[in-house]
Amino acid sequence: MEKENFYTQEANKWARDLNQSQDSVTSLRLQLAERKGENNILTNLRLELLAQIANLEGRIENVSSSSQSTQQNLSSTVAQKEKEIADLKLKLKNVEEVLSRYLDQFNQMAGDINYAFQELNFQDFELITTNEKLRLIFPEKVLFRKGRTDRIEKGGVAVMEKLSAVLVKYPIMEILVVGHTDNSPSGRKSLPDNWKLSAYQATMIVDLLSDEFDVNTSQLTAAGKGEYEPRASNETAEGKEQNRRIEFVFTQRSEGLEKAIRKELK
Repeated sequence: MEKENFYTQEANKWARDLNQSQDSVTSLRLQLAERKGENNILTNLRLELLAQIANLEGRIENVSSSSQSTQQNLSSTVAQKEKEIADLKLKLKNVEEVLSRYLDQFNQMAGDINYAFQELNFQDFELITTNEKLRLIFPEKVLFRKGRTDRIEKGGVAVMEKLSAVLVKYPIMEILVVGHTDNSPSGRKSLPDNWKLSAYQATMIVDLLSDEFDVNTSQLTAAGKGEYEPRASNETAEGKEQNRRIEFVFTQRSEGLEKAIRKELK
C-alpha cells in the first residue's frame, strides 16, 4: 500500500510539472513569435509541446502500470494469506473437536460407572471429573477389612465386577489404582509400614481386575501412597476413615490423542 501511494504521488507531481511547462513554454513562445513575427516558431512550439506531453504521458503511464502491477501483487498476496488463515482456522476447529471428544470420554465413562453401580444399588463411592482425568474413590471398607490385604471383601468383588464391565469398553484409558491409609501403624510384621500396606492393597485389586475380569493388563498400574496424601485430619476417627481409601485414576493414553491431532494437522 505504501508503494502504491508513492507511485500515485509521483504521477500527480509529473502531471503538475506538465501543466506548468505547458503554460510557461506557451507563454514564452507566443511572446517571442509576436515580437519576431515568425510563424514557423508557432509550429515548432506545437511540436515541442507535443514531445513534452508525450514524454510526461509515457512516464505517467509507466508509473500507473507499475502501480497496477504492485496492486495486483498485493491483492494476490492478500488472497493467498487469507486462504492460509482459513485453512489454519479449519485445522484449529478440527483439533478442538478432537479435544472435545477426548474430554467427553471422561464424562461418558463417569455416566457408565454411575449407571453400573445403580444396578448394584451401590452408592458408597465418589466420582471427580476434570479436564485431564477421572477419579473414582472407594472407602477402604468397601474392598478390605481395616488394614487387611489377604482378600477382598465379597461385596467389593461384586463392585469390581461391575466396574470391570465398564473398563473393558474404554481401552484408551490408563488405569492407576492407588492405595491410601491413615497414619496408624499397619499392625502387620509382613507389611511393617503403611506405604507397603497401601501398595499391596492396590496390587490385590489390579490382580483381581486382570485375572478374574479380563481388564487389559497394559492399562493397569498399582501404586501406594500410604499416609502421605490424606484427605482429612488424622486427629479424628472420621478423618482417619476418610483417609483409608482406594482411588482409581483414569487418564487417556497420550499417544492416542497425539495421533488424532497429528492426523488433523496434516
